[in-house]
Amino acid sequence: MVLAENPAAGGAHGAFIPRSQYAPRISVPVVSCFVYLLAAMRAHLAQQITWGTKTTLMVMRRLRNPVFDAYFEFWAHAGSEVSFLLFLLVFTWNVDTKISRSLAMLFALNAYVNSFLKNVFCLPRPMGDKGDFGWPSVLASTGVSLPFFLLHTYYGTVWIWDDEDPWRTMAVYSFTFICVGSMCATRLYFCSCSPADVQAGGIIGAILLRLWMVLAEEADAFVMAVDTWWYFPVAAILLLIIHPTPSLVNMNETYKFCISTLGFLSGYLCGATQPSIFPLGRNAQDPSAQGFTLRVVVGMSILQCFSLSLDYGYPRLVEALVKATVGRQAAVPVWARNLLKFVGRFSTKCASGFIAAWAVPRVLQALEL
Repeated sequence: MVLAENPAAGGAHGAFIPRSQYAPRISVPVVSCFVYLLAAMRAHLAQQITWGTKTTLMVMRRLRNPVFDAYFEFWAHAGSEVSFLLFLLVFTWNVDTKISRSLAMLFALNAYVNSFLKNVFCLPRPMGDKGDFGWPSVLASTGVSLPFFLLHTYYGTVWIWDDEDPWRTMAVYSFTFICVGSMCATRLYFCSCSPADVQAGGIIGAILLRLWMVLAEEADAFVMAVDTWWYFPVAAILLLIIHPTPSLVNMNETYKFCISTLGFLSGYLCGATQPSIFPLGRNAQDPSAQGFTLRVVVGMSILQCFSLSLDYGYPRLVEALVKATVGRQAAVPVWARNLLKFVGRFSTKCASGFIAAWAVPRVLQALEL
């Protein structure tokens, strides 16, 4: 047997191992360059986050008072994904289904891109939350892109001074700027993100907004031309497969949020491609606040009951299947448990999105609301 000295081993002469078992380290120049650039970017961003934490966030802490707490608490909830979901469903059931599809896809695009970068750089939040990462801020990205895309769909590309009522248009845009600024400032006020996190989220949101303004019509036409129901869930699963995650054993909150978002979007698009005959009901001919409210209350009640039923039934169904197949005392491997959690989160959100876009409008139509 031929022996070779391993220079990586300790000792004066190293450890002698069989040459057949000794494998030298191999590096690919392109991959090595990418890893080096990634590490250098992460180190630079970490310095920016540390600097922002020691300066801006310290000033924000000194400004804390009950009035500011209430103000920024309101905007923190207004910019959450729950508020966006409520706004999306109100638009879907009462205003415009086409704009709703574009808003849903834009929100998912923001969530996926920012979640992807979060798990690539793995930069912690200023408060040291180990379950999630801060750079870039998803709220800042969606807060920049969604309101201004909605304004773009309404006002188009007309200059303000060429509009029929320029003062009203200026007031609307000024109010939107205040809302967006307040939502972004909440992350700094409550020390949830550093200035670098919010800045990066805002820049990414602006870039995605500009791209979506060009691609929205083509993307919506492509979605409406798809006649295969499983296309959207499969595409979402493929995107989640290539999505980075720090650990396959314990999925972090960023990855879970991305699973929920893409799951709901895939189901929502499945239902949106098969609209009902009268998707807006009476509001299409006679819009009123009372009709809006009644349709939203009935629709949210249906959707919430269905979602709660899925959240309650899926874990118990899986538990019964596991006991019936492998027995009560058998230990389920970690990878199997994570796979079941992944399937459960994705499938329940996908079913909820389908119910919101397909079933609820038909129920409202049957009720003649």
